[in-house]
Amino acid sequence: MKKVISGKELKEKMLESVNLICDAVGSTLGPSGNNVLINTDDSSSYITNDGVTIATSISSEDIIVDTILDIIKEASLKTDEKVGDGTTTTLVLLKQIFQNGLKEIDKGINAVYLKKEIEASVKEVIKEIELLKKMPTKEDLKSIASISSEDYKIGNVVSEVYDKVGSKSAIRIEEGDCEETFYNIKSGYSVETEISTLYFKNNENIKLNNPYIVTIRGYLESLEQVSSIINVVVP
Repeated sequence: MKKVISGKELKEKMLESVNLICDAVGSTLGPSGNNVLINTDDSSSYITNDGVTIATSISSEDIIVDTILDIIKEASLKTDEKVGDGTTTTLVLLKQIFQNGLKEIDKGINAVYLKKEIEASVKEVIKEIELLKKMPTKEDLKSIASISSEDYKIGNVVSEVYDKVGSKSAIRIEEGDCEETFYNIKSGYSVETEISTLYFKNNENIKLNNPYIVTIRGYLESLEQVSSIINVVVP
């Protein structure tokens, strides 16, 4: 059954949601931030200070609070998608803007007018940041990588790889089965897929000349989703 709330009850639920996620994630902000213990559905636990990981793991049995949490998570995840970092800072700012906004609304300020004022202020803030920004040096990048990984050796390897591949490439860290820390640089893309061995004809590799490649954002649940493309490329 759907439930509709408004007024004081909605404000209380929004405050509860904002405090729940922003306090947990905000406590990890900065090099001296705290770690958070997360318990998963399979009863396993782990400790992390990664903002996006903490944010996505927070939920509530209250369906209204959980719905509001989803909206808050979307804001932080968009930051992570666009710049790859800043989830914690986003939520810290969100809490302050939300709480101060409620105070202004309680004073009688129109919510729509307040939203326009915030948007105008954001533009001014961005202008100031543009003036203050600087390109990080190799030492800055090494320091950032070391703090993020909580390991100087890994941070040194990551910064070294970044220096070689640049910002247009993806860097993935995996746990190995040996004591040595090393890296491999691969040119191009590799796609994991399952192909029947019947196609190999005693060869270890399949060579395709001028193949058609379709990339899809999301999940492919049926061929009907790409049938229009298949009908064009397959004679």
